[in-house]
Amino acid sequence: MSEDGAPTLYTTDDTGNYVEYSPPEPPAFHETLPEDLRDSEHLKEVDGADKLARYYVDLKSNYLKPPDTADGYEFEKPDGFDLDSDTFSKFKNIAFENGVNQKQFEEIMKLEVDRHKQAQETMQKNIETAQVEAEKALKAEWGDQYEKRLESAQGFLRHESISSESFNKFLEETRFGDNPEVIRMFSKLSDLISEDGFVKPGKGSEQDGSERDEAGRPMLKFPSMEE
Repeated sequence: MSEDGAPTLYTTDDTGNYVEYSPPEPPAFHETLPEDLRDSEHLKEVDGADKLARYYVDLKSNYLKPPDTADGYEFEKPDGFDLDSDTFSKFKNIAFENGVNQKQFEEIMKLEVDRHKQAQETMQKNIETAQVEAEKALKAEWGDQYEKRLESAQGFLRHESISSESFNKFLEETRFGDNPEVIRMFSKLSDLISEDGFVKPGKGSEQDGSERDEAGRPMLKFPSMEE
C-alpha cells in the first residue's frame, strides 16, 4: 500500500517477475479533443474539463441569457444610422419577448444597419438616375427653351409666397422638385403668373407696389386677377 493509502498495483515484467505497476501519465486535455478543436484559439487557455465546464456555465448564465428587461439590451448606433428611439424600443421589446440574448441582439442590429445602408445607397442611386432621366426628357421636350423654362419653374418655387424653410427641406429630402412632371407643372404655373407677380426678396410693397398677404408676404398675380 502506498503512503497515501492507495493500494499498490503490480504487474509482471518480461521475465515473469512481479513488479510495481506505475500507470502512465494521462494525456494532456487538448490531446483528448477532436482534431478540429485541438488548435482552436478559444481553447488555448483551457487546460482541463473543469475549466471548460466553468467557462460554459458562466457564459450560459450571463452573456447567453436575455437581460432582465427589454431596456437591458445595448447597442452602439454607428454614425449615419438614423433609428428613432421608438423603433429602437420596438426592436428591444421583440427581442426580449423571444428570449434573444445580448449577442444575438447585436447581430440582429448589425443586420438592420446593413439593410439601412443598402437602402440609402439604393435610394441615392435611384435619385441620381431619375435626375439624369428627367433632364434628358425635358431637354428633348423643350429643346433650346430648356434652360429658360427650368429657370422659370425654379423661380416659381423660390417665390416668397410659396417658399419656406419647411417646404425647401421637403423638396431636398424627397427630391420632389426633380420629378419632370412637377417641373412641367411649375413651369406652366409660372407662365400663368404675370411677370410683376414675382417680387424679389427684400422689397416691400411701398417700393415695388406689390400686394401682400396678412403675413406680409408678396402675393402672386395672375393675369385673370387683373381683369
